[in-house]
Amino acid sequence: MRLSPLRASALALALLLPVGHAFAQQAPAPVDPVPGAEQLDPNMEMDAPTPRDPLEIYADLNLFGEIFDRIRAEYVDPPDEQELVRAAIQGMLTSLDPHSGYLPPARL
Repeated sequence: MRLSPLRASALALALLLPVGHAFAQQAPAPVDPVPGAEQLDPNMEMDAPTPRDPLEIYADLNLFGEIFDRIRAEYVDPPDEQELVRAAIQGMLTSLDPHSGYLPPARL
């Protein structure tokens, strides 16, 4: 099976996502409100996400590099490395929101 560079990059990025997000999680059981207590908005986050340890981030980037090298070494046809990197950047930006994207530099 031959993957396009975009699909290969999407696969590589999918492998970088934490596994916990791949499974559906059960919603917590509703709690009976205390009379007279202030009601919180259920959509408001209680705590800001804690920043990840730089070692975890670099471990993920190392995994991305290993996948990139494996695609280069074992793919049926030699891929365009520049296109793979650009597709990975595009996938990363579009995962943020539907309005973000990557515009590659104009060729002169």
